[in-house]
Amino acid sequence: MESEINLAEIQLEQVTESTRQTLWNLLQYLLFETSPSGKNVANEDGSFDYKYFDNYFTDKNRYAYLIKSKTGELMGFVMINQYLQQVKTEHSIAEFLVLPRFRQNGVGSEVAKRCFAMYPGNWEVGPADGSDLAYKFWKAVIDEVTGVDNKLEDGLFVFNTEENKK
Repeated sequence: MESEINLAEIQLEQVTESTRQTLWNLLQYLLFETSPSGKNVANEDGSFDYKYFDNYFTDKNRYAYLIKSKTGELMGFVMINQYLQQVKTEHSIAEFLVLPRFRQNGVGSEVAKRCFAMYPGNWEVGPADGSDLAYKFWKAVIDEVTGVDNKLEDGLFVFNTEENKK
């Protein structure tokens, strides 16, 4: 049951060649879920393209993690890179998905906070285009982590996890 999830037991497992297909499958779900914005268009075979997918296995500035429960149940994924639009260095959430049955119970917030803690410093996060829920989720998490009221500028939250710390 969702309410019984122990957030402290959530695991972030770095994606390797052996779990590459799992990441691809989950990414397809995310691309489908965000297709109403019009940016993700299905191919003839029903799949979606993701230009930088292979780079997550060859580029040292890209990392992907599967989100799992203590028992190994798949809960989602996060893809992080160091290719930023508004700041010169640090990290960006490229893609983020918590599977629907694990939403609304703190899993996404816990994972986002862990990512920010693993890679402290500058961050850029762009909520899914046109998704009020994604905007509210990211604003709440980022405001909590930074301790300030962050504003979306040009589609991105740009912040530093080490500033405003007491």
